Amino acid sequence: MTKISEFLKVQGVYQVFLHVALIALAIEVIVLAIQNRELKDSSNRTARTGIKQGEYFSLNGVHEFLNSSNIDSSKTQLIYLFTTTCPFCEKNLASWMEISAKSRKQQIVVIGISLDSEDRTKDYVKAKRLEFPVFIADDPTRFKEANRIIGVPGTVVRSRSGTVDAIWIGLLTDRDISELYATISKLYSESHNEKGGETK
Repeated sequence: MTKISEFLKVQGVYQVFLHVALIALAIEVIVLAIQNRELKDSSNRTARTGIKQGEYFSLNGVHEFLNSSNIDSSKTQLIYLFTTTCPFCEKNLASWMEISAKSRKQQIVVIGISLDSEDRTKDYVKAKRLEFPVFIADDPTRFKEANRIIGVPGTVVRSRSGTVDAIWIGLLTDRDISELYATISKLYSESHNEKGGETK
């Protein structure tokens, strides 16, 4: 009886130790998985942004569509790149609409560029009630290759000289939106100062 009791105690301690070890191992696996995901997200975000700040962003190969006219290249442009089937593009719409309203007040041209067909884009624009002018890329693949854009949604601030002032690929975070507003305000101030200098 004593031997059985001692055996059970040993077995009980062993089981407790085993459970603690398994829990510790599970926690470590979860921590490693989270770190791995963060590293992947970071590297993917960097990899997807092929075009860099200061490089030329071409608007060749896009044509007018709904509510659009010729792009005013004398002003800074805020460009939204999207497809009709991209869930993150749809999630960006609310932010894009809000940003658009403020950007227009600062004399920044706001346009969307669809990388889909005209029919799909037409239905999408009407269904989502997009308030910014929309253009269509004649050849989406060529357009993305020319501008080294890999993936959507894309939010691009394009200077009057045609170069990229700032670019965000993916779903806009609160931090991204704050950075975007700061970029727009800075460009507006610089433009305002230039005009003030011209009139003196």
